[in-house]
Amino acid sequence: MSLDLSSLNYAQIDAVTAIDENILIIAGPGTGKTQTLAFRTAYLIRSKDVSPASIIAITFTNKAAQEMRERVSNLLCNECNTADIWIGTFHSLGLAILREEGHRVGLRPDFLILSESEQIELVKSVLSDTLPKEPLIRAKRWVQRLSERKNHTFSSQSVSDLPDILFSAYEHRLEELNLIDFDDLILKPLILFKENPEVRDTCRNRFCHLLVDEYQDINNLQYQFLKELSGPAASLWVIGDADQAIYAFRGANVKHFLKFQQDYPDVRTIALKENYRSTRTILTSAQTVIAHNSDRIPHTLTSSASTGLPVHLLQAANDKAEARLVVKEIEKLIGGIRMESSFEGSDSFGFNEIAILYRLHHISRFFSEALKQSGIPYQVVGGVSSQPDSAMEYVVPFLKTLLNPHDDLSFSAILQAMDNKFDRTTITQLLDLARDREGSLYQIFHSPKIDGLLDPYRIDSDHKLLSFLHRMQKEMLAISLRELIATICQGLNLNMPLEDENHPWWFLLTEPFSDGPAHDQLPEFLETVALLKEGETYNSKAEAVTLMTVHAAKGLEFPVVFMVGLESGIFPCTEFGEGPSDLEEERRLFYVGMTRAKKRLYLSCSQSRHLFGENREAAPSSFISEIPPEMITVVPDHKSAKAKKIPAGKQRSLFT
Repeated sequence: MSLDLSSLNYAQIDAVTAIDENILIIAGPGTGKTQTLAFRTAYLIRSKDVSPASIIAITFTNKAAQEMRERVSNLLCNECNTADIWIGTFHSLGLAILREEGHRVGLRPDFLILSESEQIELVKSVLSDTLPKEPLIRAKRWVQRLSERKNHTFSSQSVSDLPDILFSAYEHRLEELNLIDFDDLILKPLILFKENPEVRDTCRNRFCHLLVDEYQDINNLQYQFLKELSGPAASLWVIGDADQAIYAFRGANVKHFLKFQQDYPDVRTIALKENYRSTRTILTSAQTVIAHNSDRIPHTLTSSASTGLPVHLLQAANDKAEARLVVKEIEKLIGGIRMESSFEGSDSFGFNEIAILYRLHHISRFFSEALKQSGIPYQVVGGVSSQPDSAMEYVVPFLKTLLNPHDDLSFSAILQAMDNKFDRTTITQLLDLARDREGSLYQIFHSPKIDGLLDPYRIDSDHKLLSFLHRMQKEMLAISLRELIATICQGLNLNMPLEDENHPWWFLLTEPFSDGPAHDQLPEFLETVALLKEGETYNSKAEAVTLMTVHAAKGLEFPVVFMVGLESGIFPCTEFGEGPSDLEEERRLFYVGMTRAKKRLYLSCSQSRHLFGENREAAPSSFISEIPPEMITVVPDHKSAKAKKIPAGKQRSLFT
């Protein structure tokens, strides 16, 4: 029985039914990319009698993989076991291969994945041993350099400013702790394939149809990995959009997307051109901006929506005033929670239909404070937050310690979480002692001699921690994972509500792991958490305004979007971080932010901002000036004497 394609447009049908060996789908924002990929998978099975086990669909996030599996299952009316289809990320595929064959590249079966925060802590420890004069505050920079080196393992490009002594010491520590980092999830399977061709050939023989989502965001290792996976007889179907390539800081290289036609000369290219998300004004504004880029495959999108309202530009005198102005607009949009607030339009919106997006996490503070003062519920996705979600930074190391008490990295993390008297200097001394005795930090804390090394206050904390750990190790044999996490939160004095309807993301994440005691569910749960990307911590069920970076918002959409902190040096980000970002990459990021909006788009900036310990004056982002003036209406800050009231027809003069 053939698959019903009547819900697709002509270009989508073309992409779903293409019989060519190699196919490139250009899918701009809101063009039904996920739907097209799901239909392609179902079409191969239903209409072409392809075995589900021979299909691999690679998604950018595990959340997208779950959604993809559900969509395919629904399209096939649950007549096929979609568990036979391999749907997941490059990293989860690499992990699955390493769980089976990792011993061939020197991994012990119970290896764990290093989180980003754990990796930074490990690098700090290695820096202290190898480059003692290097400031620990630069550890994140070295993490990036380590990633760059691994990402270019099989390329001619080298990372010259990474000392070999640091790289070797870091790799030795990983091996010693039986850990792998995120890059190893691709690098080690790639090494495995090159050193053991029979393992590679087994994978090639199994997977005849390779479907790859978000192809514009693959890095050099993933590119090589895909080359190894796709044998001469494989059919390669990739979908993405060069205009939405925004992960260069993670090693992604848009050039792979742009040269796909060179890599596969027989490729058929199909463009999805109908946008089903944004109003015509929003879409036209965004396309006018992205047209300034040169590294792209030009294509025009059309919107099936109405013209819509103009893009609103909010200007404020300073960051506090900006936050206040944004919240005032939100009050209007939700119908007014104060007597003086009234919405002037015909639509009103729910809290979860509104998002505040920014380039840097540090900008979120004033907005969360203003929302709180106004009584508007909100959730902060990622970054440093007082929200309950951030407590998982302490819970995850505790869970890892329960599984393996000799994991020094996790054990030292919970020492600092339990009591800040265990500072880095004290922990480093204890770690040195543990290594001298060829033992673990956990073993040192069980030594009778520990009392002579710690003052009475720390001895008391030590005894409390060990007692709590031992109790949790017993209880996790009988209680559920959710109960275990709740108990740990109470023991660590962390505020993580369980009964509030706006559950933190981890609460929803534990749902698939409710069958059986926590001890049995914990290994797989920790792997799931380790593979999460920032945007996946977004809780779509929360009745709250969402605050997140534009990077985290990739793949999401909201009826109302506020893009804030739009000043020169911040967006485009050229003054902060370890180095200036590529201007075209920043413009793509701006484009992604704009196209998250369905009905209303607000752009916001301030004349002065306190950031990273300094007050700074800045002009509005140059990207705003790339939007046609007739598509912008200015909303001035009437309460600020310093705010400039600019006539709507002359806003371009703001940016000269």
